[in-house]
Amino acid sequence: MLILSASTGELVEDLNATNSKTQFAKIKGREIAYRSIGTGDPMILCQRFRGNLDDWDPAFLDQLAKNYQVIIFNYSGMASSSGNPGENMMMFAADITDLADALGFDKFLL
Repeated sequence: MLILSASTGELVEDLNATNSKTQFAKIKGREIAYRSIGTGDPMILCQRFRGNLDDWDPAFLDQLAKNYQVIIFNYSGMASSSGNPGENMMMFAADITDLADALGFDKFLL
């Protein structure tokens, strides 16, 4: 099924937490794995430090995606993301801001 995107006016596939595809953002020599679900203002969800994007509850994500463009991701060096795992909070925070920049988000919910 296709839906009309509120932000771009384009037809997009009706993605949900169980059928969204993993994409990769190439950032500073590493690839950050992420999935995007829904439309609206962007919301980036942060995983626990050793978790990965498959750990999220699909029902929870689908509820959020009714009102937001929900982004889930793997930190550098975790699961399907390349690079070295973060050693401190600043490195984890850099993954978040680098991903937001790569996706073109000026503002986003965290």
